[in-house]
Amino acid sequence: MASLPYPALCFASSSARQLFASGAAIHIQDSSRLTSSSTASSSSGTNHQTGLIRHIAISGDETYAATLGDDKTLHVYSLTSSPPDLLSTRATIKRGSHVSFARNNDIIVSDKVGDVYSYPLHPPSQNTKGVRPSATELVSDPSKNPDATLLLGHVSVITAHVITPDGNHIITADRDEHIRVSRYPKSYIIERYLLGSDGFVSALHIPSSRSTLLLSAGGEPVIRIWDWTTGVQLGTIEIWSEVLPHRRVRSMMRKLKNPRKGVKLDPSESGDTGAFYIPPEGWLLPSGQGVCVKKIETVNFEDQEIILFFSEGCAALHAFALPSDLSMRPKIISLPLPYPVLDFTAIRTETGRLLLSLDTAWGALKHNQSVAEFGGRHAPPELSEDDVAGMSQSLVVVQVDREGQLSDITSASGSSLSPLLASLSVPSLLAPSTVIAGLGLYSDLSLLPRWPGFEEDELGDPEPSDSASVAQSGGGMKKVWSHEELKQMSLKQLGRLRAQGVDVGDLLGRQRKEHRTKAFYEPDAKEKGDTVEVIRDDAT
Repeated sequence: MASLPYPALCFASSSARQLFASGAAIHIQDSSRLTSSSTASSSSGTNHQTGLIRHIAISGDETYAATLGDDKTLHVYSLTSSPPDLLSTRATIKRGSHVSFARNNDIIVSDKVGDVYSYPLHPPSQNTKGVRPSATELVSDPSKNPDATLLLGHVSVITAHVITPDGNHIITADRDEHIRVSRYPKSYIIERYLLGSDGFVSALHIPSSRSTLLLSAGGEPVIRIWDWTTGVQLGTIEIWSEVLPHRRVRSMMRKLKNPRKGVKLDPSESGDTGAFYIPPEGWLLPSGQGVCVKKIETVNFEDQEIILFFSEGCAALHAFALPSDLSMRPKIISLPLPYPVLDFTAIRTETGRLLLSLDTAWGALKHNQSVAEFGGRHAPPELSEDDVAGMSQSLVVVQVDREGQLSDITSASGSSLSPLLASLSVPSLLAPSTVIAGLGLYSDLSLLPRWPGFEEDELGDPEPSDSASVAQSGGGMKKVWSHEELKQMSLKQLGRLRAQGVDVGDLLGRQRKEHRTKAFYEPDAKEKGDTVEVIRDDAT
């Protein structure tokens, strides 16, 4: 069985270094000397982490790095030694969703439960911690965490956060369309909400030269531009026309044991771009069109600022020049790539130079499975030496100019790429092809969009009925249930649909009345809930 390097899953960069993580190891490249090192080559010969690293950050003074991974552990490294020296390890209560450094080098961690914490750079001594609360206590009351200070909480998954350039505010975003501006470090004081998003928000960015602006994006068709100091939306930039043609990875699907709830596409939206996101009959995909903007970054030229972004599971990088007049619609430039983009970062020693990571296993080891392939694991195909060599070339160098034009210059960048590719291929970091095929690299495509009919929303009040009920979900995707289909649904399901804007007529009121009557005459009777089998795509 072939062995392959883990892909570089996340990047961070400073004025002199590029830092990236592959598997459970971190790698660092000194841009000025074109040398690289890795935690996999530490003097102990062992790796400090045990889970896939998904988030990485460099401190403002460029001397520390922090990582979060699947092992629910915060690792802090010193970058002044080669390879990076592990300084501390602290358990996090829940799996992290984002990590960054504050001005004073405190480490800001947001998690997928909806909490944001501040960890000191160096953990307190054991003598000052006292008796550590149990895991159950920490989950029920995050403020008891002896390792960190609870800054704020949302009632939904926090997807991203950013500390403002003045260091006095923290901006957080979540799955439920919220963008919140809070004071920092007294983050219990909420300054304002930025209202208007029409879908989950998964990426935030403040351009360095225009510090009052905030760019946000996620699953909706636009990037929104805000003045975060006032809460005013200054403009939007339509992106779906450029993003949709480059989608490669789809979400997991849910198999409906009761196919009457299947999602139907409006016939007017059955073109080529829509076909990618049409589930088979009896199966369900989440709302939207499979777009999840993962990252927004800036490259500065003397008189122009270029915004770069990509969407999870898409095989393209996109760029546009940020206009001085935000009411103008800039042209988006797209660079198609052979594989889905995993992350990118700027090489700050060379203006306009970018380093990208691609999922080169996609297409050979992984794909969007057909219905027939669900329900079990399937052995990946045998790989030739040429296949293995090709999959090991997972890093790409791209040049962007002041107009936003993008060029792949990988073939001319061998001297800078060779040390990085060599560090990825350290024998101790290689894994069997079955492991690489099973890496979950696109979980946000399933986690963040709404699943129509299966969200835990409040029950709504009944409204007048129509012959059919339609919910709009973006990109022309319309979920259509006939009156007969709605009549067969349970009370809980009707309530969820109603809370999402579906007109269920007077059926909800009738169901409630029948349920109360049945409960009175049959106290032990319970409502039968929806039966749904969740089947995940083994490839992702």
